Amino acid sequence: MHKVNFKKSWSDLGNNIVLFLPDLVNIIFILIFGYIILNIAGLYDFLRDAPYTLGPQDLNDALAFISSNMSTILISIVVLLIGAFFFSIAVAAVKFGMIKDVVNKKRANVSSGMSYIKKYYGKILNIKLWTFLIYMVVLIVAILINIILRAIGLDLVALIVSLILLVVLAIKAFLSLMFRYPIMFTKNKNAKESIKLSYKFFKENKGYNLVIFGIIIAVAVVISVIFSILGNIPYVGEFIQTLSPIGTLVASVWANVFLFNSYLKK
Repeated sequence: MHKVNFKKSWSDLGNNIVLFLPDLVNIIFILIFGYIILNIAGLYDFLRDAPYTLGPQDLNDALAFISSNMSTILISIVVLLIGAFFFSIAVAAVKFGMIKDVVNKKRANVSSGMSYIKKYYGKILNIKLWTFLIYMVVLIVAILINIILRAIGLDLVALIVSLILLVVLAIKAFLSLMFRYPIMFTKNKNAKESIKLSYKFFKENKGYNLVIFGIIIAVAVVISVIFSILGNIPYVGEFIQTLSPIGTLVASVWANVFLFNSYLKK
């Protein structure tokens, strides 16, 4: 089953290169919007004129600039983050909508992908907020355990236990939420229902989810290693290394296609 889904996902991606478009548009938007915001804040000119190697006086100048423009810089960063967040929701709707079409043996195209924005924008916003809250709970639990253990004088134990707990709970949360988008788009569920069904799927198929997670990690590692090896080739190595973000993009988009196929073909 995993082998079939693995091959089908690469085939789906290869036959529908347009699936890369949403993420590429998102990256371009962030770069352009970020450039505009940095210009407004005066950061772009400051960073452009900064020397390659910073000396003590350069650091003092940087601190003075940040201090005198703190409010503008903070507002600009907040605007950038908020703008990127809300734009990414529309991008996600297009991307997951097209992936849904592809795994259902339809041809992906931008116009059909755009049609998913109106229907799924609010749902994706809600599921992102719920996901954030879940991970915040995980973080708070780890912090509380750390505080309690430190209060009774077990500083080293507190560090080790809280870190292990944080990692374990974070992985469990990830595995529990792994199929939230495939469920939302293929079953037409809202945010809460998608999260509940994803958690239920995890409870009933823990081994299956672990294998899927392992395959996705393995693919990402293999692609990273390939670029690392090719990056050592004389003359062309540096150029190949500059293309490594493309490998990350390929791994990311393929992983989403693989998740949809793995959910539907279980």
